[in-house]
Amino acid sequence: STVGSARIIGPIVELYGTKPQSLAFVGTTTPSKDVSASLNALRALKSKISAIDADFVIVNTDGWVQGDEAIDHKRQLVELFGPRRIVAIQEADELGPLLEKLESADAITVESSRAARKRGHDTRKSLREIVFRRYLKNGKVRSYPLNLVRGTAGIVEPVHANDLSPSVHKERTSTERDENRKGTIVGLDDDKGDFLGIGIICSVD
Repeated sequence: STVGSARIIGPIVELYGTKPQSLAFVGTTTPSKDVSASLNALRALKSKISAIDADFVIVNTDGWVQGDEAIDHKRQLVELFGPRRIVAIQEADELGPLLEKLESADAITVESSRAARKRGHDTRKSLREIVFRRYLKNGKVRSYPLNLVRGTAGIVEPVHANDLSPSVHKERTSTERDENRKGTIVGLDDDKGDFLGIGIICSVD
């Protein structure tokens, strides 16, 4: 439900476990559920990355690559970051339709490593739940007057993370009554709009 950036100063095996320098809240576990939120979060990250003195920047994109909407989303990512080179890691020619739409970009294709670990939907879901529980394990309850909370009509807008289990998150829609928002995961920003962390709504009175 977040995107982040990290500065790498040495060899790593995988990105999982790296310490992020900046984070932005999206509210979904895949951009297919809210393309606008995903792109807005990435724009916020880009502005911070631009201020970092780095030799080069690698944008690790998501795995949503099938269908017209996915292709358009990747096209918007290319327009946003303006990469010098696109590295398409694929099996067979699965990214062919996508690369055809990005013909103006300099792209190279690489076959997926046989040593790469493949994680199915259930495995990725379980890992997300573990991370959420670990993050929120020592959380503290805080109460805030609604008139001090920024959001639509003074109400914190819910997120839509369908892939989280009911024990961690229950999907809400903005039309539901406020008391039914219990269990909703929200992103917490400071008064400047910088991301502070995530929380869970216990109740709305």
